[in-house]
Amino acid sequence: MSTPYGKVCVKRHVYQPVCGGVSYVPADSTAGIVGKSTPRLAKLLASDYCEGSARKVSARFKEHHEVEVSKDLVRDVSLRISRHAKEVESRWSYAMPEEVSLCGVSSVSISRDGAMVYLLDGLPGKPKRKPGYREAMCGVISLYGHEGKLLHSIYLGVGAQEKKGAFTHLLEEEAERLKAQFEEAGLRPVYVGVADGAPDNWTQLERLTDYQVTDYYHVTERLYKLAAVMPLPSKKRAQWVSQQKSTLLNEPGGAALVVERARQAAAGVKTQKRREIARQQVVYLENQQHRMNYFQMQEKGLPIGSGTVEAGCKTLIKARLGGSGMRWLNVHADDMLIVRALKLSAGRYEQYWKKRMRYAA
Repeated sequence: MSTPYGKVCVKRHVYQPVCGGVSYVPADSTAGIVGKSTPRLAKLLASDYCEGSARKVSARFKEHHEVEVSKDLVRDVSLRISRHAKEVESRWSYAMPEEVSLCGVSSVSISRDGAMVYLLDGLPGKPKRKPGYREAMCGVISLYGHEGKLLHSIYLGVGAQEKKGAFTHLLEEEAERLKAQFEEAGLRPVYVGVADGAPDNWTQLERLTDYQVTDYYHVTERLYKLAAVMPLPSKKRAQWVSQQKSTLLNEPGGAALVVERARQAAAGVKTQKRREIARQQVVYLENQQHRMNYFQMQEKGLPIGSGTVEAGCKTLIKARLGGSGMRWLNVHADDMLIVRALKLSAGRYEQYWKKRMRYAA
């Protein structure tokens, strides 16, 4: 048995049906043993493996604790924890951090986005398809106070999927659980869906939220791309973009004005290649116009940017799965994101372990 202080020998009873099959060890179940590791060691290994490779985790334990921990043990323990966390995610609910009061929440933003990761399908040693970059999904539910201050964020992550069904279901369940908590407390914050212009984002967010808004920074990126092909000096282009940003934020009908100005600007573009770039930006703005009511959203004190989910894509997905030279099986990437999401959502990793030990899972 591996512990944070080295290996120990523990004698315990093992039971198995006369016809063979899976063995049952009561002591392991009661003590919450994870594979060949004690709960304390498993918690430390999984936490460290979220931040770095198994080789680094093994080296760190050797250097700081003078304990030999194999890379295989690190991977095995982390895999068991992620699989268990996935198994119980629909049954277990997590409380808000102590410093977050539901009464102090005025609005909740629900965002979803993805990040490209180098992935391969199949099992270890049995790949099924050629590796390549595919989109892993990140969802963030953020709670805001009465002055627009970010109070708490809940992170969710799922590996690459063809139709993103599992991710959509996970985000939906988490949002409904949160709504139920507010309803039990007799509260009704405003729910806002914030995302980029991808159509599949809005199919779900329109069901879950009261207001939908296209991320302000994605819209301004489109304005910059349009300005880049306009036949104007660079200083004039920058002034044009600044004017449109000001219009969006400070005028009630700003979205319609900006879209009309974008059309006029695109009409003046000269070469065919540049005209196509301009056309793409105008089409995007036209499609998102009804979700670009930034003036009204700010008047109500509601969020207009998806910064939390953009940051989530970097911290949850890219920081661990997108390292130089990294190659991940999709199933392993999915397992990693489950534990990293628990770690990034303040208080959830500790709550997971308390529940696991309480129920002797």
